[in-house]
Amino acid sequence: MWISDVVFRGLKLVSRLVDKTRYFTKNYRFIDRRKGLDKLIIIVAGYQDFVWEKTLNRINDASPKDCDVCVVSPGIYRTELEKWCDLFNWSYLYCRENKLAQGQNTAIKLHENARMIFKLDEDIFVGKKYFEDLINAYEIANSQGVYRVGMMCPLINVNGAAYRQFLINENILDEYETLFGTARITCDDDAIYSDPRAAVFMWEHTLPLNETIERYRNAEETFFPAAVRFSIGAILFSRDTWEKAGCFKVAAEGQLAWEELEICNFCFNKSYTILIANNVFAGHLGFGKQKSVMRDFFTRNMDRF
Repeated sequence: MWISDVVFRGLKLVSRLVDKTRYFTKNYRFIDRRKGLDKLIIIVAGYQDFVWEKTLNRINDASPKDCDVCVVSPGIYRTELEKWCDLFNWSYLYCRENKLAQGQNTAIKLHENARMIFKLDEDIFVGKKYFEDLINAYEIANSQGVYRVGMMCPLINVNGAAYRQFLINENILDEYETLFGTARITCDDDAIYSDPRAAVFMWEHTLPLNETIERYRNAEETFFPAAVRFSIGAILFSRDTWEKAGCFKVAAEGQLAWEELEICNFCFNKSYTILIANNVFAGHLGFGKQKSVMRDFFTRNMDRF
């Protein structure tokens, strides 16, 4: 039995609407400290409490007064995180299901006035003026007309799309490649993703962190396109881009990086450029296979973070 074109199109529309409802959740607890501002900082956190004293304090020190801040915890509720949010007057959103994209979508939906959105993972280390500098880079790039900016990203040390430029800037590319092979610009399982020694190497040449951040702030205001999928631990994007991308796509519970894959696919397919600001530095502690070693490294060098 053949289905008419009208019925078929109707079924497709209903299917999209049904799928759309999965992008958000009603199963959440929201401690609401919204100010209704047009900029929003989302911090995805809940699983790496050993870094919070450093990363959350850094974010608070850097947060401009014209930004709402919301910590999002998909699939886990942490009393300690709620206390940090109370201390800093941030909102706290706990979502019952461990779906990263769904939690972020829900946070954005709740902050309906936010037109520009910063997203940070809990193991990202930023410096003072990070938010102003990144949005300034976004606005400069957009105003030039060469790029339609999908995401503006900082230069991150442990990041497959950005780390080679950091190695070049620091004049340590040859040293890295002697130890780990070609510093391939990558989103695959190269040393920068999987080898704990590579993450340690990058951090040994980053610390002390404040000095590195300040040195990059004094660099020329330039940016370059990401050649591959960007690991989205630290990004800035507009609500308009998020809406045109159809929100972050939601994967099965506990599945990582799906929203990253989808937003990068949207940017590459629709000619929204992912740009990396060469004068805005942020540190990423490390990827999953590097975590245990990097936790020890962090603990031993905490005063330099």
